[in-house]
Amino acid sequence: MEPIQVCHDYARQVRDGKILANKWHRLACERHLRDLKRWGEHADGRFAPHSRAKAGHGPWYFNQAKARHAVEFIQTCCRHVKTGLLTHRGERVRLEPWQIFVVCSLFGWADSRSHARRFRIFYLEVPRKNGKSFLLACIALYCFLTDGVEGAECYSAARTYTQASLVWKAAKQMLPLSRVLNRRVGPHRSLALSLADGSIFRPVHSDALSQEGLDPNFACMDELHTHRTPEMWNVFADAMGARPQPLMGSITTAGSNVDGVCFEQRMYVQRILDGWRDDEQFFADERYFGIVFGADEEDDWQDPATWRKANPNLGVSIAIDTIEHDARLARSSAQKLADFKTKRLCLWVGAGTPFFDMAKFDTGADPALTLDAMEGKPCWMAVDLAARFDIAGFNLQFDLGGGHVADFHRLYLPKGLIDTGGRMSQFQANMLDWERRKELTLTEGDTLDFTRLEDDLRAAAKRFNPHWMAFDPWSPQTMQRMSDEGFPAIAVPQNAKQLSPPMKELLALMLDGKYHHPGNHLVRWSYANVHANEDHNENVFPRKERRGSPQKIDAAVMSIMARSLAMTTQAEPEPSVLEY
Repeated sequence: MEPIQVCHDYARQVRDGKILANKWHRLACERHLRDLKRWGEHADGRFAPHSRAKAGHGPWYFNQAKARHAVEFIQTCCRHVKTGLLTHRGERVRLEPWQIFVVCSLFGWADSRSHARRFRIFYLEVPRKNGKSFLLACIALYCFLTDGVEGAECYSAARTYTQASLVWKAAKQMLPLSRVLNRRVGPHRSLALSLADGSIFRPVHSDALSQEGLDPNFACMDELHTHRTPEMWNVFADAMGARPQPLMGSITTAGSNVDGVCFEQRMYVQRILDGWRDDEQFFADERYFGIVFGADEEDDWQDPATWRKANPNLGVSIAIDTIEHDARLARSSAQKLADFKTKRLCLWVGAGTPFFDMAKFDTGADPALTLDAMEGKPCWMAVDLAARFDIAGFNLQFDLGGGHVADFHRLYLPKGLIDTGGRMSQFQANMLDWERRKELTLTEGDTLDFTRLEDDLRAAAKRFNPHWMAFDPWSPQTMQRMSDEGFPAIAVPQNAKQLSPPMKELLALMLDGKYHHPGNHLVRWSYANVHANEDHNENVFPRKERRGSPQKIDAAVMSIMARSLAMTTQAEPEPSVLEY
């Protein structure tokens, strides 16, 4: 079937539910179809200036000739370099419909005036063994050989040289298998491929400081989730401006580092695809292409339909019995389950293996849950005011009866900390998204506005009349002021004896479906970052995955402190019972 028809038909089938797809996969296809309707397409990109209007009636249009050329290059010139499930080394590549959709999207959309590529950055998330690295190698070769830029610089980048070499070596190994490619590329040097016009294609590792002075025409990063810092991404993004139609991006699986550059890009893609209103304008980045193949959070990870939904190359480059085997292993331990979800289903499960069951946490989310409905119900509060340079705030935990609990949070952060150069600037995209959702309040300046926080705390305490207010002992002055004003303030020591029982109680509530919350994404992130090692007395204590980690657990600790009060003050004992 003709590539353009395959591309459009695939998008329609995903949109209409005929092909199983998660939310972000479906929205990427809907975006393509919506843009076709808004801006149009044309069969031939060779426009004279006076006929430029044929390209469409907006800033972009879909150039069928360019999209077809990219697909035909890959399917005519590229060869498989390994024998796989259904392929043999040396065979011509036959792109699957989802791959044709990706390639056509990247290279078919063009600027209506210059006819250069529309997309400058791309992010593709797809489970392992779905042919992502090989597809990236084909895309890299296409840009290297057909962009028509003299002295082009193309890079395969990764955290380690070994990882960076995977895409580059796949491209290099195609050359002797294809007479067309072999004639075009110069001597196959060990560290770079070259063309007669001085263009090069080589791998680079993530020593970003040594990569200054780059002038990339194309840069790809395989397995972006392994990057601990955003330096390499930022170096290439900043260096692209001098080329007429540069392209940079990554094809990766999901990971566990939810405060790294990969998750930041994932969040950005979700904002582009989901759309959000800011001063009555929908958020959009028309130069960024993103698509995520995977399962939805609510899907049953043991269901074969979920496996097919997440893996577009199931039965092509990966056998279903391989996933069945991994699913059986996943039932044996929490760590293997986390690996299965990230690598086979592209679900971000937080850092490592969290203490709390995040699937059960998500089940308790109810966006319709409001504080207005909580008035008059038994309430406990916990307050975190320990640092001026960190997330702070308070939570309100309500007894709904029958053992059910509703948990709400008010969280604050100085805006200066996430600005460029700030100590938490790596979280900027996440924090701005959470502020937009009204899940976080950003205060002006580089330090926390305690006056505003305390005013909001007093207003909430007067409105809901909590039985007790738990304070971290590190904030004695605020606790003393609240106590002097007549509020029932109590210091809750931060030790395993005090926090282990409520941690286990919160987990039990989640497992029983009795823990309810409005679906705060920042709070979820905090819960996903909580780890705990049992001591010889089976006590647990909320910790980060590793000492010094920038991942935050403050909101979860507030919930644990409030639960501690609820468990030990049902009879409203004297404060001396809880003060140590």
